[in-house]
Amino acid sequence: MDSKLVYRSLRQISQWTLDGFYSEVHVSGQENIPEEGPLIITPCHHNEILDIATLSVTIPHRRPVCFWAKSSMFANPIARAIMTSSGSIPVRRNPNRTAGAGEKSEHGADSHFALFRETFRALDKGEVVGVFPEGTSYTEPHIAQVKEGAAWAALEYARWQMQHAAEYAEGSPKKLVIVPVGVVYTDKTRFQSKVLVRYGEPIDVEAYARRHLASNDPRAEVKELTAEIEKRLVDLTINAKDWDHHLAGTIVREICYPRLDESAPDSYVKHSQELMSRLEEERPDVTSKLATYAGLLHHTGLTHLALSSLYPLPTLPSRPSALFILLRESLTTLVHPRFLAFLPMALLHAPAYASGALAGRFLANRREPETIAEHKAVCAGLAFGATSALVGNRIAQTLHEGLCTAVKTGRLSGLPSAIVKACAWATRKGSLSASIARLAGTAVVIYCTTWLLFRWHRALVGWNYERMQRVSAAWTVALGVWFPPSRALTSAELERTSRSPLPKTNAFIKRASAPSPLPEIPRPPKHQVPSPRALVAHLFTVRAQAEAVSQQLLTARHATSS
Repeated sequence: MDSKLVYRSLRQISQWTLDGFYSEVHVSGQENIPEEGPLIITPCHHNEILDIATLSVTIPHRRPVCFWAKSSMFANPIARAIMTSSGSIPVRRNPNRTAGAGEKSEHGADSHFALFRETFRALDKGEVVGVFPEGTSYTEPHIAQVKEGAAWAALEYARWQMQHAAEYAEGSPKKLVIVPVGVVYTDKTRFQSKVLVRYGEPIDVEAYARRHLASNDPRAEVKELTAEIEKRLVDLTINAKDWDHHLAGTIVREICYPRLDESAPDSYVKHSQELMSRLEEERPDVTSKLATYAGLLHHTGLTHLALSSLYPLPTLPSRPSALFILLRESLTTLVHPRFLAFLPMALLHAPAYASGALAGRFLANRREPETIAEHKAVCAGLAFGATSALVGNRIAQTLHEGLCTAVKTGRLSGLPSAIVKACAWATRKGSLSASIARLAGTAVVIYCTTWLLFRWHRALVGWNYERMQRVSAAWTVALGVWFPPSRALTSAELERTSRSPLPKTNAFIKRASAPSPLPEIPRPPKHQVPSPRALVAHLFTVRAQAEAVSQQLLTARHATSS
């Protein structure tokens, strides 16, 4: 039996990565994952390799997940051993890809057997196969596409069972189910945001497979099953018809349901989707006001939660009030026991913070948000690992030097002779066995140091990160009140800050209809964007409008539900 050592190692690294970057990974629907038997999971794919990490860590019963990989990656024997141990399944070409015009394509079952042979073998062994049916990782306001690869694999597995049962299967054919998975990020690029994973209700493939095997047109049932997978994915995620509605719905949720991800994580997707759907019935100017507020929050670097908790009144604070709030927030943070306990960790994690910020800015494509978090998390994790190794090594050296001194001066004479002899042996120079023991001891100290620093940081970072956001908001507002711009902002300047830059359109998405009529909003040059302090007065005006609109929507929603 393959122990999949690489997979187990990667799963542990994934656990550390998620724990280090996100504040919580909430999982629901665990009852929908069977403990054994062939299973295909079809998750959404909006955050690159962190989606794979999330699935590997959260799948119930700790079942290993096998993902598709190009067969060319298995050509080298060493690479093949690594890929196999990681649980990857070789496929000859992208199973989601269909032959285009003028391309030579194989026909019939033999083509699909060639593409999915290793997938069928994995399923027949009762393993879990992970297929991202969207075919690519992307950032859109809705599920943009669902391709047919997962459906083909599931339905052709039934044919394979029938034709190869004697050769590969043991006993009666094993029942295959498909479980769609919604992976929703509250803000996937932001440190200390949350991940909400929902394993949906299983899709019984048996009825589809019977019709598929009896049909003269096998694509008909493939399309039916693909449509069902898409419907389930849409139900498990948050979908808006365009970016303005997505931004507007996000703002309404933050205004009407603050901390919804904490108070009711299982209802987060449901309430968010209800708000998105409600906004589609509203006038365009309502959506525009809310989206404008979202754009201003982006360009000022503030959050609505921090702003509304510090300044509950809709009007701009006076100068004394703004200064008082800044001093109050700064002082109450600096003298708080949680900050004082966190300060050593903040200093030790400074290289990790800097590495993550620099990676997100310079290594990731800022117009492809799905690439940002992975660069931040990986680079910050490597920096933290190096820092904790240095600290742990220094602690080990100090302990060894102290032990050597104690042995030389006879301070251990009061201990049992066996311990004294062991300490003398461990500090003896020139002994290979003693050197190996010292190396092993150093490794243990480094591991314990890393574990302690990681847990210490994780226990306190959430509160301190939120306090930092509050102090930052108080500082920005105080600057805007005390040092307002010398002139009124022009309409062009206000227009540039009315929306956050939209993500780059993914070239691998095949759209069934024309793209959204909303124009793509490029990232304006830095010198063309007013400073945050210059936007403060306008921010408060727009916030008041957004809060009024949100309350009207909430009242209408309650009236409809009652």
